[in-house]
Amino acid sequence: MTRQPEIARDRLDRLLDLGLRVAVAALVLEVLGHVGNEWLLDGRVANLDVGEEGNAPTWASSVATFTAAFAAVLLLLAEARARLDLLGLAAVLAWFSLDDIIQAHERVSGKLDLFESLPDYIRTRLWLPVYLPLLAVAGYLLLRAAAEAPVRAARFVRAGLLLLVVGIAFEVVGLATKWLARRDIVWPDDIRIGLEEGIELSGWIVVATGLTAAALSAWLGLRDAGQRAEGHEPAARP
Repeated sequence: MTRQPEIARDRLDRLLDLGLRVAVAALVLEVLGHVGNEWLLDGRVANLDVGEEGNAPTWASSVATFTAAFAAVLLLLAEARARLDLLGLAAVLAWFSLDDIIQAHERVSGKLDLFESLPDYIRTRLWLPVYLPLLAVAGYLLLRAAAEAPVRAARFVRAGLLLLVVGIAFEVVGLATKWLARRDIVWPDDIRIGLEEGIELSGWIVVATGLTAAALSAWLGLRDAGQRAEGHEPAARP
């Protein structure tokens, strides 16, 4: 007869599978939506332009990031003791969610008047070195959370973090694609923007899914969402 922990583990696996599907769908939709809007619709649909702020893609990114912050709070509440690392993780992720809405990082770039002689596509990226310490702290805290999470949930947190790093790398690649766009070679930048924003959104969804699974596992008192009661490892799953 199937026991309750076995049912709980199966449901957590379904949660992780669902999160993975949503992340893939978000990536595909953002890339195709943005590129299609630029190439076929001349950029007329604002809510398909992932490079703009204050539209549906911005809302989706903010929601995914806040969900990750909320999952970190649930994981903190499931612990028997105070965890400053989880509290810090929740605070940093909540700030990133707010930043998506109020565009604080872009305002940082605008305040650096000392670099007015630089091209605008470089000035708009000056927030990267300013935010780098905070980004590094977020990465470290995510790795700390993953180290104590169930095996499969930990894989999701680490994979999501990797996607976010790739998204930042695409931001740097934007220096080259914007330079090309200034010379009327626009298509590389269209693809780059779609990939950058789509990868970032899918990364936050994967991180949020992994943290949620870790929190639920802690609340349910499960040893490991990837193990069976007999101690055997199940077939490998992403």
